[in-house]
Amino acid sequence: MLGSEFAKLQIEAQAKTAQLRLEADLFRQLPQSSLRHRIAEWLRGWAETLEPSKLPPAVRQTQSL
Repeated sequence: MLGSEFAKLQIEAQAKTAQLRLEADLFRQLPQSSLRHRIAEWLRGWAETLEPSKLPPAVRQTQSL
């Protein structure tokens, strides 16, 4: 049961990350001086940080369980 709950949460997190990345890509096209552009850069960095490939090995190992 715990594994299925974890898998569900992982899928939801991946979907949210993909959504944030799309929003960031959209806002990245705005002028660099805009507030939206700065927020988009922050969101993109946050989404990239959440990617499993960028997590420390110990965290990646627990995610594969």
